[in-house]
Amino acid sequence: MVYAVKIDGREVGDGQVGPVTRRLQNAYKKLTEESGVPIPSNQEN
Repeated sequence: MVYAVKIDGREVGDGQVGPVTRRLQNAYKKLTEESGVPIPSNQEN
């Protein structure tokens, strides 16, 4: 999930991430932490 603060060089709204987008991002993060399937990483530890 991504947000858009500018499209075609023009600001959307006030150019900041809004409260609804933040709530959606937080809800999605919580959902995937609780019920998501871990994806293996190719990074070495």
